[in-house]
Amino acid sequence: MALALCTCASCSPRTASSNSQASSLTGTVDIVTPTGNSAMSSNLPLNNWESIRSSLVKSLKTHGFVDSQISESHYSDLSAQINQIKRITNTYKAEKDKHPHTLIFAPHQPIKTSYATAIAQRFGDTVTQNTLNNDELEFDNLSDSQQDEYTSLHKQLASALKDAQDNGITVVLMSHKVPDFSENYFISFATAQSIARIQTDNLVRKLQLDKATIKNPQAIEIIIPLNVGAQFAQQLFSASWKILKPYYTTGVAFSPSGLLDANSTEDDWRNVSVPDDSADSISSALKVRLTSSDESSNNAIVNVDGILAFNDYIAQGAVSALTELGFTGSSAQVNPDVTLDSIIKKLSDNVDVHKQRVPQPNNSSTDDTNTTDSNSQDSQSTPYKKRNPQPNHTILTWPIVTGFGTYIDAIADIVNGKIWISSAEERNSVVSSIAALSRAICEKKTSPSQLEKSVPNIQNNTVTAPLFAVNSDNLKKTLLDTGYITPAEAGL
Repeated sequence: MALALCTCASCSPRTASSNSQASSLTGTVDIVTPTGNSAMSSNLPLNNWESIRSSLVKSLKTHGFVDSQISESHYSDLSAQINQIKRITNTYKAEKDKHPHTLIFAPHQPIKTSYATAIAQRFGDTVTQNTLNNDELEFDNLSDSQQDEYTSLHKQLASALKDAQDNGITVVLMSHKVPDFSENYFISFATAQSIARIQTDNLVRKLQLDKATIKNPQAIEIIIPLNVGAQFAQQLFSASWKILKPYYTTGVAFSPSGLLDANSTEDDWRNVSVPDDSADSISSALKVRLTSSDESSNNAIVNVDGILAFNDYIAQGAVSALTELGFTGSSAQVNPDVTLDSIIKKLSDNVDVHKQRVPQPNNSSTDDTNTTDSNSQDSQSTPYKKRNPQPNHTILTWPIVTGFGTYIDAIADIVNGKIWISSAEERNSVVSSIAALSRAICEKKTSPSQLEKSVPNIQNNTVTAPLFAVNSDNLKKTLLDTGYITPAEAGL
């Protein structure tokens, strides 16, 4: 098949370049994805379907495929994708000399809801969005005609994919599962849960919560945007709270706003939600949460040690709000001996990070510390009661702020330490795994033991895209050396 690039419902094939060499492989590959976010925008997540397709084609060639064995197309709606799958299947049916053929397919959302759009724009094209069930709020919010269309398109898609399989095509799904269809292989990109875990794990270790004490608890705020839908928002909070709750229970972590405490559960995610992720919404929320309700403090702003923003757009809003509130410094001043590399090593090797806790500033008095401890106990016994800590710093020191997406527009804040980490899928790694899987399918070397040896990050026929965390310390290695961004985009 010729290499093709489709932008809508019709395709114009591009013949293989004249200098293409013959391949030792006999199989072919079709890549079909949504059109996705524009790669030209600097205020969107780093990974999008355009960059995935481009990187995957390059990796397929590295793994032995040539232009004539690769077909690439993208569409702006699911109906057009279904028609393309039918064309691929019919073309393969008509071939007399059958060869292994792989369909690498990322389904478009059946209905373009505001929730689906917000997830794609803020977290990325490739982030998994769950299928809506009839009993879920997002589905109920659709009109009757939209519900019918949603269900009908999924049935049509499942039928088209089953027909492809029945005719000998191996189906590799990316990002989203299809109801009533069993794919041959699945490529799992980031999920709400994995996005929350990588940020929360890194925050816990950077703040050294395992060494924190009740007399010196760490103040943490969580920001959950409602515009991504209840299901995605709840999954973000649930994954994060599973990690944080033990620290709230023991009193070594607390919420300055009092919106969360030791009695909070995964069902309390709405307590820390904001209506949307606009700058005004984030600013208003942080002003309210970080303003002491103690009458004697004259509405002073209290310090916060960490903010889980979950994506770079919210993180940038938090940076603006913190600056406006008078916070100074950068994340480099927070436990400076605990580096991102040491945290990554601990997460991968499960070894302790042997670092000492940075002491509190000298102007933190014993009385203030004891007051904080007492209030911690009060807040645990009274859920959602806003705490009234005395401001225990003369200076509002910059907290740890986390995000996801690695937006180009956020690079400056990452470099200067205003955003401590961003995170994203390791695109080069996952496309290499997909290419290796495609080669294994062509060579008919797909037993579990064979795949385990030849395909990185595969388990039980699922390839899981690893995530990276990036900050100013490892930006060159993580983003520049990998080719994800250019020096100019990094402001270098």
